[in-house]
Amino acid sequence: MDNYMLVGLIWLLFPNAKIVNVQRDPVDTCYSCYRRLFNLASIPYSYDLHHLASKYRDYQQIMDHWQEVLPDYVHTVRYEQLVREQKQVTQELLAYCDLPWDDRCMEFYRNTRTVLTSSNAQVRQRLYTDAVDRWKAYEPYLGPLMDLLEF
Repeated sequence: MDNYMLVGLIWLLFPNAKIVNVQRDPVDTCYSCYRRLFNLASIPYSYDLHHLASKYRDYQQIMDHWQEVLPDYVHTVRYEQLVREQKQVTQELLAYCDLPWDDRCMEFYRNTRTVLTSSNAQVRQRLYTDAVDRWKAYEPYLGPLMDLLEF
């Protein structure tokens, strides 16, 4: 989850690498982490809205820096656009990575490889928009988070 902190090192070690930054609505991102109940030892900030907001702001500042300093090295994909316009966004991503189009990209959910992330069930489904703006149902309870994110 903290790979964004390694962009500079990756660039130094692998100057031809391609960095893909998938960016999601800040409140949706933090709320999703908060409700996930990650392992406390590995992601302790996910149990506290103040810490989540701070972590997200750090991420955003660091990625903004790299986007400015290395604009051709970092490609940002908006999650909300990806789930609504999967083919277009995927084509743009493949072009950035100098990879040819493959129709199987639209059927990623058919892949049977083992997935060891919290989204292991989700990767077996088509993309869906249900998680976009999910936080809005809990808006009355997320005021402090929104204030901290300056949303």
